[in-house]
Amino acid sequence: MAQGNTANTTRRSFLAAAGAVVAPGVAVTATSNRDAELIRLGHEHDKLVQKLEVETARLRPLWDEHRRRMDGWRAANPFKTGDDIKAYDRLWDEVGLNDAYKDGDPDEITDAMDPICRKILAIPTMTLAGLLVKARVAKYHASEFWDEPHDTADLAHLHMRELCDAVIDMAARTTA
Repeated sequence: MAQGNTANTTRRSFLAAAGAVVAPGVAVTATSNRDAELIRLGHEHDKLVQKLEVETARLRPLWDEHRRRMDGWRAANPFKTGDDIKAYDRLWDEVGLNDAYKDGDPDEITDAMDPICRKILAIPTMTLAGLLVKARVAKYHASEFWDEPHDTADLAHLHMRELCDAVIDMAARTTA
């Protein structure tokens, strides 16, 4: 195996050859055009995430009130488990969730994310910018893996966490 040229390859030159990294607020250079579709889909995904966060913040107080009332109903009616659905629907309407969902349904947003995520998964990554898109989307959709304490987390979850975080950290260091 020839080693003559590898001595001149530094981490910086390797990353420069790999292309620019796409992170929120970071411009894409021409060298990353090999992953242009991935990057475009990543931006589309980010917009839906932002939209979902807005809808979640808007609906959170109503969801919390609904949960509070359901807990009260269950405490007052411990043996009427068959009536839970009726109470759930009645309280859902009472707190205004039926009307609130007319202004935007988070399920529609997550449904819109599905085909984008599937395309992101299907497209081969050619640059660090494309790899960053995949890592950020994976981290978002597996966010519950980061909720587990490190000492007791499932080993597969730890691997996912470490891989996604390593890619995202590497991308941040190369664009700084």
